[in-house]
Amino acid sequence: MHPTLLSLALAAGALAAALVRPHDARIVEPRDCRWFDGTRTVAGARSMRAECAGARPPGDDTATRRARLVLPDSARLVAGRALTVRIAGAAPGETLVVRARRTLRVERRTGRRWATVTLPAASEATVVADGAGQIDLSRAVPVSGTWRDADGEALLWSMREARDTLAGELDRPSRTVAVALRHGDTVLDTATLHLVEPAPIVTRSVTLDGIAGTLVAPAGARRRPVVLVLHGSEGADSASVREMAMPFVALGYAAMGVAYYTGGRTGSFAGVPTAFDGIDVQGLARLRDWLGAQPEADTARTAIWGVSKGGELAMLAASRFRWPRAIVGCVPSDVMWAGFGRQTAQWDTLVSWRDGAVRLPAIPYVRYERVFADTLVTARQVHDESRAAVPAPLRVAARIPVERTRSPLLLIGGDADALWASGPMVDSIAATVRRLAPRVPVEAHRYAGAGHGLCGPGTQPVPWFGVERDPASLASARARADAWRRTVAFLARWLGAPREHASRDRASD
Repeated sequence: MHPTLLSLALAAGALAAALVRPHDARIVEPRDCRWFDGTRTVAGARSMRAECAGARPPGDDTATRRARLVLPDSARLVAGRALTVRIAGAAPGETLVVRARRTLRVERRTGRRWATVTLPAASEATVVADGAGQIDLSRAVPVSGTWRDADGEALLWSMREARDTLAGELDRPSRTVAVALRHGDTVLDTATLHLVEPAPIVTRSVTLDGIAGTLVAPAGARRRPVVLVLHGSEGADSASVREMAMPFVALGYAAMGVAYYTGGRTGSFAGVPTAFDGIDVQGLARLRDWLGAQPEADTARTAIWGVSKGGELAMLAASRFRWPRAIVGCVPSDVMWAGFGRQTAQWDTLVSWRDGAVRLPAIPYVRYERVFADTLVTARQVHDESRAAVPAPLRVAARIPVERTRSPLLLIGGDADALWASGPMVDSIAATVRRLAPRVPVEAHRYAGAGHGLCGPGTQPVPWFGVERDPASLASARARADAWRRTVAFLARWLGAPREHASRDRASD
């Protein structure tokens, strides 16, 4: 896939958006409410308070019983970890509303131009306290709201673009989430949730014959299971590989963000290919050998996690290496596709991969340039047409022989993927392994209505995936949250759950 295809596909999906808005699509902040920085402390963190005209103060004897918010880790959520928000001190059977609000920075397209825009987003749910006067959002099914099932992360991923903008709101850090608890018109409690990175950490980088990686691990860690994290066709640089590794470090693993193709990005590793042409699969083995000498990494417990084009590479690794203890293919491919980046007119002259000195066969593209010239042609259409047009012998040769794997597989795909048919390809991979390698554990999840952006921590809100009226935006936000939970459980099962990083974590915007 070409580096800009993700943006183009999301825009094409927006053109096909539904005209009918879901009944819970918008959350409107009451106009008689104002938010301001307060000094009250909730779970050890400074909070942001909301005061509403006519609302009784929480200490008023006429107000409802004093329910309160209970946030995790001193109101800090490390990207990658599960969010647990509880309500305590309510009356049994009491109906309450929990609301969250934050500022987002997302990409939006106007005509042929893309720009970063800042917008407010909000979520809410009406929930009922149990017999002990408590509510756990990961277990409570909302009566109504922006999400419908018990889900701890839904307070974040179900956020929709708010219709109104509060004073000074767009200047707030995007990683700060204001949370409020209400009973009717009474604001009972408020808090601020900070989205942070794990800290302290150690980082160490290496470049080995055309492939590079940055090891990121909790400070002081010794012999942790390690995850090799593979980027997609957008390429990678020194900053992005570190960012990709962070969610796995938050879970307590050592992780290496791998750069196997730069796409010409600023700050890229020297010596890593700038064109997607003949990238050596064996580079992953070289990185693992290097990791074996690092005290933080236990390479006997190595997993591979790959997204999109990196998912294609992960499936190739599954077919060639015996050492991975687990492999996650997120929106992967079941075949090898042509390369790109060295020639713009003849895409089919390049192949993406080689195994040592052997260049591996690939399906050539049929007029990929149409994706850039016509917004009505999606990358998925080009992939589907290219697969259908290729002669049968080459199609067979380009198939990734996943039946050779001995590694447990987790496969994640979306039926509304506008880049390529990740949903059907996940089914194809799973069916092949189950038929020809029945002893290999395979877990496959094909999400109806979900797009390409299913990979990573499940806290990305609906507007991040595209315009709200596109049904794929909500489906993708919900699916991503579920896929990440399954990823965490899968890695814990096959690598062993590492000790969670218990030191102080660092906020970042």
